[in-house]
Amino acid sequence: ITRIINHLSTKLELGSPMISLYLLQNPDHYTSHVFVPFYWKSFVSKAQSYWQSDSTTESQSKVVLIQRKGKLIGLSSTFDYTHRPHNLNHYNLYNWIIEFSRVRKRKPYSAQKNKHSDVYDAQIPDLYDDTTQYQDKHFQFLEDHPLYETHVPVRRSKHEHIVPNFLGGILPRPDKDDREYYCCTMLVLFCPWRTGKDLKSDQQTWHEAFETYQFSAQCRFYIQNMNIRYEALDARDDFRAQMKAGNISLASLPAFMHSDLNNSLPSELLQHASHDDDLGDNDIVVLYDPETGMKKGPYFERRQHAMNTMKNILINVGWLD
Repeated sequence: ITRIINHLSTKLELGSPMISLYLLQNPDHYTSHVFVPFYWKSFVSKAQSYWQSDSTTESQSKVVLIQRKGKLIGLSSTFDYTHRPHNLNHYNLYNWIIEFSRVRKRKPYSAQKNKHSDVYDAQIPDLYDDTTQYQDKHFQFLEDHPLYETHVPVRRSKHEHIVPNFLGGILPRPDKDDREYYCCTMLVLFCPWRTGKDLKSDQQTWHEAFETYQFSAQCRFYIQNMNIRYEALDARDDFRAQMKAGNISLASLPAFMHSDLNNSLPSELLQHASHDDDLGDNDIVVLYDPETGMKKGPYFERRQHAMNTMKNILINVGWLD
């Protein structure tokens, strides 16, 4: 009973505006871009499976079982790209994910005219998407595609606002990870292919194929930027390690921090006043004023001395120049 009550209590925390959005089938947030899930490892395994006879590469792929004409058919996420129309042979995988999606074929006009039930109307949103434009007369999957008779690829109407969301693992690094696997991944993403044979020859390694392939300027830009995250993490870790080892001088810190430190150093030192519990009557902070003749208290003198000591250290190392 307690578990039931706790579960119902969480539902009470939902606000009426949020509930109304769900009932009206409206989104609960708005973004300038749409992030499309992209399980990249399945495509890499598909490309590698052509050159490797064992089943290690296939372990990365997941297949959905569907029933067509009384038969069970395995549907992989790689089928849409590897069975794309012949007039889209020049599309690499990265651009394919951005510009195209799979939708169900539109019913014939006669069927639309005769069908007025709620069940049929409920299928209409599956045909149209706010990010796609339906044009099945232009594109058709290859006949070997399991959904050849029921689905078609369509070009997204606002593909410039689509961002692939890489899922299934972190992309390999060009400097520390397996070089062959990295080169294979980049070729899979930015080189048009249907099987692994299209990416390299029998005599080539993945590294040789990567070095000889002529990527477009946009693809080279993507490849270079994919390593920015790792470079930033390495810079952070290296700086922290050098700071702990005492190998970094304060003079090497950025110049824009000079004025900030000069202004904040006294206040940061004086903030410790609230943390001293053993202050007596003689430790009251008294600011010295020459006109009134007021004297400095012991607590103020200690903090003033610490501040001056720290400031002298920074001046000697050249940080405040």
